[in-house]
Amino acid sequence: MHRSKILIAQFMLCTMLATQANTVVYNLRISQITRQQVQQITGKQGDNVILFTNLFQQWFKFRCGIKQTITGTLVSYIQTKQSWYIKLDGALAHVHNLFPCTELKRNQTDDILISVGYGIIPRENTRISFTGIVGIPTHKDTILDGIQFGTGHYALGGQLDGSQAYTVGRPHFLLWALRYIHFFPRTVQFDDPTRPQRYDFALGNLVDVYISHQSNWDKRHRIEFGYDGIFDFNTRFCPSLTNVNVPTHFVRNSYFVAYARRIKQFNRPGALIFVLSYSSDAIPRINGEQYGVALFFSWAIIF
Repeated sequence: MHRSKILIAQFMLCTMLATQANTVVYNLRISQITRQQVQQITGKQGDNVILFTNLFQQWFKFRCGIKQTITGTLVSYIQTKQSWYIKLDGALAHVHNLFPCTELKRNQTDDILISVGYGIIPRENTRISFTGIVGIPTHKDTILDGIQFGTGHYALGGQLDGSQAYTVGRPHFLLWALRYIHFFPRTVQFDDPTRPQRYDFALGNLVDVYISHQSNWDKRHRIEFGYDGIFDFNTRFCPSLTNVNVPTHFVRNSYFVAYARRIKQFNRPGALIFVLSYSSDAIPRINGEQYGVALFFSWAIIF
């Protein structure tokens, strides 16, 4: 049992939290598709309220042989007023971790993410937004239990993103985003009489780089494909966990394709969105993610 706990702890530290696999509110890819693509496809400007619901299924396999599935729902509320916007995100999921020695299951809520931003149009066909981000945990950090959904840490960060139309009539766009988030340390507990039971765990700093191409046709359809890179650094435990190799830097590469269709519902404009993504860890190589596949089905209505 002692060996089992060490294996589980090492897996969680090396693969899950630091690369943000078990949180969807911090998923920049979904955040950008939600805020930019949905608002564009509805074609409504000015003061809007958008309700966004998302069903998702994720499959992960790690190089140490561990498998993980996550099934859940994400709800986003977006309100825009002239050049300002506020966005609230929350999620609930069922997580299943299958280890060589055991399996763990849990239903849990994600963090609550609050984003407030301001957009400008410096020139024709160019949009740029500045966003402040606050993350609020909905539960303690249970990383050393071997299973968790949500980070369990308070977070503060900022984001710069934009779009550039480069053809007549603006049917094609280049989209980009750069985000930085700092996670504040928190105390975690490991039930083991041979070690201190409480640790100060710093999840570190997260940097995301997002770039994509978006094409429109028939005023109702949009397709987008792109890259989302996740870079996490300065992860650490105090005191350190002996006999557990805990890397301090993480890199995950993710590629995605998204399709959106404009619809009409309850006499309101809306959209249906389908997203498929593939990811893999470049660092760490030993216990990192071998591959990850995610499916998202989204529905939005604008008021």
